[in-house]
Amino acid sequence: MFVQNSETEVTTQAIRIRPFGPLIDRESAREAIDTTTELVNAHSGQLRRLVIDLRGVVNPNSMAVSMLLEMLHIARENDLEPVVHGPNHDLIQLLRMLKLDGRYTMSLSRRELTQAMAA
Repeated sequence: MFVQNSETEVTTQAIRIRPFGPLIDRESAREAIDTTTELVNAHSGQLRRLVIDLRGVVNPNSMAVSMLLEMLHIARENDLEPVVHGPNHDLIQLLRMLKLDGRYTMSLSRRELTQAMAA
């Protein structure tokens, strides 16, 4: 499935959504949230993880944090493990400062992403 401001991937275990950066604006965040909600509903009961792929996001801003909080809410409502893949140093520091880093599994390598999508 292709979405204008992001790309998605669905496996038997996970949904991955990758908003295009370098910045997440209101439209991109809303589109990612809406697409994720639709995909989670369509695959209800089959998934284990929700992977938010942030490799392309260079400048973490308030919309990125808002999107991550909403994705966390979606994951928890659907008993999914929330995984953040590819956050840059600034985003990791921001999540730590907001005490949100412990709420997500962090995936920093391609191998970790592959495992999150398959296992």
